[in-house]
Amino acid sequence: MFNSPAGQARRSARAALLGAAFGCLGLLTAGPGRADPLTFEEALARAVSDAPSLRASALGIDAARASATAAGQLPDPRLSFGLDGFPVSGPSAGRFDGIMMTMFKVGIQQDLPSRARRRAEREVADADVDVARARAATTLWQVRIAAGEAWVDLHYAERRLAVLDELLASLEPLWDAAPSGVAASRLRPAQALGPVELQADLEDRRDRLEADLAAARAQLSRWTGDPAPRAEGPVPT
Repeated sequence: MFNSPAGQARRSARAALLGAAFGCLGLLTAGPGRADPLTFEEALARAVSDAPSLRASALGIDAARASATAAGQLPDPRLSFGLDGFPVSGPSAGRFDGIMMTMFKVGIQQDLPSRARRRAEREVADADVDVARARAATTLWQVRIAAGEAWVDLHYAERRLAVLDELLASLEPLWDAAPSGVAASRLRPAQALGPVELQADLEDRRDRLEADLAAARAQLSRWTGDPAPRAEGPVPT
């Protein structure tokens, strides 16, 4: 059978579309990579291991230690050289001759700061290391507190939403019975509005709880790196 260039182009386009469709289907079914339940301690451990502020604090300690190593040391010596007695005027200007005693000097100069000054520099550098360590410890506690609060907020947001869902499920017979009660003349139309208003109020409350849950999940994701964290386990004392 003869294959025209147009037919080959159409078949190639169909194959490309099918490949793209299967690729998108794979992405949709793959899901997030780290959406595991987190206990309180696991959330703190991930926050401590992933927080950029803690890595910056560790680099600050390393920099302070490097500065402390060089503090109080003698400055680097300087190499000096020059010419003495080189004629710049007169008949011998600009050249060497046997009349002028020209000398070429090469030497090393070393500054010698006082011992008290070098000791003070070492003490200041050691204090800078202690300050960097204190800042790192403070940052560590701040990260742990923020991650812990985010986990607790997510835990209670999940519990509140679960309790409300149970309540809505238990009241479904009430929603269903209200219209039939009016139809059977057991309830007046005004009495049937009560369950409807209650259902609407509970649905609005559920929307607010879902928003709180999304905010708590986003906050914990910020500290743990988990795209969709879920709180698991008991709340710490």
